[in-house]
Amino acid sequence: MTTYFYREHLINTSQQESVVSDAENKQRYTVNLFYNSKWQRFLTQGLGALMNGSTSVFNITVKSSETRSNYSFYQQPLHKNLIGTKWDVYHNGDTIGLLKTKLDVSKDTMWLELGEEQSIVFESVKLSAKTYGYARDETVVEAHTERFSPVSRHEIEISSKEHDDMLLLGVFQTFFTFLELSS
Repeated sequence: MTTYFYREHLINTSQQESVVSDAENKQRYTVNLFYNSKWQRFLTQGLGALMNGSTSVFNITVKSSETRSNYSFYQQPLHKNLIGTKWDVYHNGDTIGLLKTKLDVSKDTMWLELGEEQSIVFESVKLSAKTYGYARDETVVEAHTERFSPVSRHEIEISSKEHDDMLLLGVFQTFFTFLELSS
């Protein structure tokens, strides 16, 4: 099991990089939110606040501090997101999957489809500080977030040997950002 820590500013729409460190306080990755256009930024920062996040359009990238490897999560256009929100997932520029959301009264869910037989499901109970990620009925990610302070602090434990830690961090960050903007 590997544990990672990072902090992000309360204003989730900030494009500042967050440094992800391991248990030995060694920088391993960077995570950041970005927009493809001024229109995406306006929808998220301007209308998103007024419409409870329903117009939020954002993208996430996770980069390795040691290699040139990266994962990017590009949100599909609003007209493709009328029922649930979707992100195309890329590893080093190649499409590897599709990330989808489902919001519920008591529990929010996001799942990553990595082909016909592989999926990773992330779940969080409303207003909970914990998020869990599951693959093949096993917990592969457990995240605890300190909220309601000027800086959100995330502690993420990853136990998956099958999936890249950067990918799981990216799915978590996309899920967390989406929940923050839609709450």
